[in-house]
Amino acid sequence: MTRIKTSGFSSPSQLREYLAELEDDGQVEEMSYQEVGDDVDRRELGWLRKDVADLHSQLVSLRRQAGAVVAPAKGDIAWPQVAIVAAACFAFARLVYRVRHGGS
Repeated sequence: MTRIKTSGFSSPSQLREYLAELEDDGQVEEMSYQEVGDDVDRRELGWLRKDVADLHSQLVSLRRQAGAVVAPAKGDIAWPQVAIVAAACFAFARLVYRVRHGGS
C-alpha cells in the first residue's frame, strides 16, 4: 500500500475517519462553468472529471477489497521469527566455515 502523508491530522485514526467520509460521499465535487469560456476547455474538463470519478471508484473498490488486510503496528516485530532466522544464519555460516577450512 502506498504511504500517504498525514500532515494536518493529529493521528492516523483521524486520517482514516476522513478517508472513510470521502469514501462514503462517493461524489466528485462539481465545478461551475462560469470560469471556462471555450467549448474545448469544457470538453477537456469533462474528460478530466470522468477520469477523476473513475479513479475514485477504483480507489474505493481497492480499499474495500483490502479492508480485511491489516498492517502490523509500527514496532510490532515477531521476535521468535527473528531469532530463528539469526540462528539459521549462524548455523549456515559455521557450515561454510567448516567446509572452507577442512572440517575442523
